[in-house]
Amino acid sequence: MAVTLASPPYALAPAEFQFPALAALAARVPVGGEREAVLGCITLARLANALLPPIELSGELRRERAEGARVWLLSLPLEPTVRALLLRAINSTATATRAELAAEIGLISERLEGALDPRSSGELQRLTGELRR
Repeated sequence: MAVTLASPPYALAPAEFQFPALAALAARVPVGGEREAVLGCITLARLANALLPPIELSGELRRERAEGARVWLLSLPLEPTVRALLLRAINSTATATRAELAAEIGLISERLEGALDPRSSGELQRLTGELRR
């Protein structure tokens, strides 16, 4: 017999991570380029997600977060073309429109097509669709 417990009235709602497939993929792939590229995608996806409701960060916060992500990304061992694409997309989270950012994410998805599994790729496609609305 299963017992269902009610949450206390002062409990916070459980946090929901928007990109579980990307996180699971990052945990599975080996260190040394591929994992770092997936981690870059997670970071980019989280930055891009902050442009959508209900978050919709201000321009100043977007610039600060993009700068922090850019510095972090430069420390990772990435293939130069992947690094350039991720940097351009991360920089665009600071000032670009949602449609422009969706196009940047689409380029990264195409470039990393062989490294992303179908669920991870689907999360990025879902995000680009939401950004285009």
